[in-house]
Amino acid sequence: EKVPVKLLATGGIRTVETHVSRPVVYQFPGSYNSGKATLAMQISQKAAEAEIKYTCHMRDNYTPEYARLNPDTMAVPTVEIDDKVCTDSMDVCKYLMENYAGPGDQEVLANGRKQEMMAWIDFA
Repeated sequence: EKVPVKLLATGGIRTVETHVSRPVVYQFPGSYNSGKATLAMQISQKAAEAEIKYTCHMRDNYTPEYARLNPDTMAVPTVEIDDKVCTDSMDVCKYLMENYAGPGDQEVLANGRKQEMMAWIDFA
């Protein structure tokens, strides 16, 4: 008997053909992980231009448009940024820290404490 390798859908980050001019965060206020992604965006260099789109869970995330954007999990968070679609809060945090670090993250990186910060984010 073969055991499935993946029991639950998992998010990730993928490159897409289109490049968005400003980042979009799809989130649901009751979702802890979408809260992490939203906070990461709000403290990044992209905060001023980012658009936060609130989704109604079990309605908006099952539309054909959203399913095309996030076909693996159809959940939140989903972040469109540059030519990427991120569907995992840790990937969002990492991408923003590596590419658009805000002042606090810049200090963390300058002091060589990125791994410590990522461990804290994963714990939180």
